[in-house]
Amino acid sequence: MTFWDQLKMNKSKYHKALHSARAEFDRLIRERVELDDRIVHLEQTIFGLVGLSEGNGHSASRLLRLTGAIRQVLGNATGPLRPPSIGRELLEHGLNLSHYSNKLATIHNTLSRLERQREVTQFDGGWIITEKGRLALRMDALDFTSNGSHSNGSHSNGSHPKKSRRTQARRRA
Repeated sequence: MTFWDQLKMNKSKYHKALHSARAEFDRLIRERVELDDRIVHLEQTIFGLVGLSEGNGHSASRLLRLTGAIRQVLGNATGPLRPPSIGRELLEHGLNLSHYSNKLATIHNTLSRLERQREVTQFDGGWIITEKGRLALRMDALDFTSNGSHSNGSHSNGSHPKKSRRTQARRRA
């Protein structure tokens, strides 16, 4: 077998490997979209069930407010912020943290969750928001006044308006 024949065989193997890698990549992207949709659905379910089981849904709404507030603080920051600075910013913006027994641990846990979701990342000794986090921040800030929503942000069917818009945005992406 000549050198050129071997090169053609190797090239064929590379094309097969490329095709296989692309097919797996496409499959994983589809699975991730399905997983993201399932996560959003479960968030909606949990939000509704907390409201039903606790009668008011305050703990779920507190968590959602804290997460969005941390995104907002990081989105407005000019550089990396450490958790104590984030806590001070949250207080300065009027977020009531008194119901958390360990405020810094709560901020750390929220940052860790946002990092797993790739919405924030550690940089230069602090935390910064990622492009995905900026997208979530923009979605948090949307005004939901159409399709049966009320001025207080609730839908007439009791659903959580931000989640349904997030699902729609993810499906469009």
